[in-house]
Amino acid sequence: MPSIQSLSGKPSFARVHATGRRCSRDGVTAIVATRESGPARLGLAVGKSAGKAVVRNKIRRRLREAVRAYDPGPADVVLIGRAALATEPFSRVEEYVKTCLESAGAPKRSAR
Repeated sequence: MPSIQSLSGKPSFARVHATGRRCSRDGVTAIVATRESGPARLGLAVGKSAGKAVVRNKIRRRLREAVRAYDPGPADVVLIGRAALATEPFSRVEEYVKTCLESAGAPKRSAR
């Protein structure tokens, strides 16, 4: 299981927004700021316009699992999810997240 930590706090999100590369695809926006070393840190944002708390939490869970499948290297990643992700098949959500992370420059952890 890949080591992914949580990115929390307004200063951390602001730094990633200011210095990271951005990519948007079909309901997912990824902002990636690469780092020298350490585990990947993931921040998730889903606005209230996506639906009630149950729907927003479902979107967060799906995004978190899709990032685990990608297995990013040392980077700070912020994913912004939209309402459409709640009803998409999970395989498509994984594909959206993978293409976004690759386009935004997230390093892929090498197989050991």
